[in-house]
Amino acid sequence: MEYNDRSLMRKKGFVPLFSASILLTLPEGVEYRSAVNSFLENQGSRSQPFFFNPDGETVTIGLVRELLRHSSFARAASEPQTLIVCAVHTTTVPAQNALLKIVEEPPANTQLILATYPGRTLLPTLISRCREIIWTESNDKPTASSPPEQESLKKFLIQPEAFSYSELIDLAETFKDNQLTQQVLRAISRQLAADNDQPVTSFVRRSLLAALTALEKNGNIRLVMEHCLLQIRQQAAST
Repeated sequence: MEYNDRSLMRKKGFVPLFSASILLTLPEGVEYRSAVNSFLENQGSRSQPFFFNPDGETVTIGLVRELLRHSSFARAASEPQTLIVCAVHTTTVPAQNALLKIVEEPPANTQLILATYPGRTLLPTLISRCREIIWTESNDKPTASSPPEQESLKKFLIQPEAFSYSELIDLAETFKDNQLTQQVLRAISRQLAADNDQPVTSFVRRSLLAALTALEKNGNIRLVMEHCLLQIRQQAAST
């Protein structure tokens, strides 16, 4: 399985896959420990997993401090470790702020996974510092999957003139969850940036960024997406 993700690029250069913090969205209601273990197995990870909050209770500042203490020992460990925070969407705002440091700069030999369910809310600053992966279950084994909205959106952005205005209104209505829509916009932006065979205009990139900013401010999902899609379609028709 391959991942092409520009979120792995930072000011100091390339960050190896294992060093990247991951925001892992799991199917609603699955048991965290078994689902994350399946993900790690699929990823080919040989690291030692350590679960924090596997029962899905509220993640407090105290638990985050415990995580930070554990990560300090990981710096001296010779074997790679994976630290998993389950139900990260239950994390209090002070605890999310405390998580930022380790999310931004995981210790050597350490991978951090923040596990959650679809549609849950986190601080935008925390989300933006993670590599986002959405997983679905198929035959009792999670497989990497893009939401259907993401595939439809990518097709439109590559060839906007092929879509009618009524089709775009229908497409905008498929986006119903703010958090998931933000994830889709970030993911599609990274995919388009990495795909040299399917270039998009700077206008498209600015439109996606404007829509993402509006959603981060809790803008109406349907109206934000309608405005974004129709604006891109109109610009394509005028060129």
